[in-house]
Amino acid sequence: MAEYQVFQKLQSHLGTPITYELVYSDRTTPLILGENINLYWTGTMTCLSCQSLIKKTFQNGYCFQCFSTKASCDMCILRPERCHYHLGTCREPNWGLAHCFTEHVVYLANSTGLKVGISRKSNIPQRWIDQGAKEACVLLTCSNRLISGQLESFLARTLSDKTKWQQLLQGVDSPLDMSFAHAHWQNYLKMHLQAIGVSLSDVTWVDFQLQTFKYPVDAYALKAKSIKLAIGDNQLGQLLGVRGQYLIFQQGGLNMRNLQGYHIINPSGSVR
Repeated sequence: MAEYQVFQKLQSHLGTPITYELVYSDRTTPLILGENINLYWTGTMTCLSCQSLIKKTFQNGYCFQCFSTKASCDMCILRPERCHYHLGTCREPNWGLAHCFTEHVVYLANSTGLKVGISRKSNIPQRWIDQGAKEACVLLTCSNRLISGQLESFLARTLSDKTKWQQLLQGVDSPLDMSFAHAHWQNYLKMHLQAIGVSLSDVTWVDFQLQTFKYPVDAYALKAKSIKLAIGDNQLGQLLGVRGQYLIFQQGGLNMRNLQGYHIINPSGSVR
């Protein structure tokens, strides 16, 4: 069998529009609209943590052992309000200190409508680009992931905390007054901090500042369908656009985050 490359991630670069490239173990491949994309998958994968060869991944790129033991795969990554570091039960305390006890933001983003989210401050605006947000703004900053998760969880009772990927693939955008939304939901949090169990001294309110993004898209998908790679040659057709973590084709979108760790033979755009 021909030599394979391990797919690492879809890398974006801020610009107007944003540019993208596919990052593999030993090379990067720029994405160019209009190119025909073929991906030959061997059917095997490499765990992104321990590098073992696997045939099934968990949480986008991990073997079951790492999924079960890594702090980056714990339930509190998806539900940050359930952080249990203070209970002494963090899977990897040093990792937790480095990733969860840094400055975090609670933000509003418009990708397929208004949503609330959190991120390490150092990961902004990358987080917004990865979600395919058209525009976004920060509501507040706080000192750790737990506090940001508690605030997000409270707002998620009323606001969405998910991007509707089907609408993203078809370019369904919702015009929003982000300045109004920022003022409204910031005031809403201020009124409910005590009920949430967060002290006023734990947060720093951020004035409204909007960041907007333009994605490289010539056309959107005709169908809101998630494309799955089959073992062997996958002739995906002409690349129409890239937004968030999706490569957009006429027949749907390919979520590149799902392919982390996949073994791809000779990945070079239209050439197999």
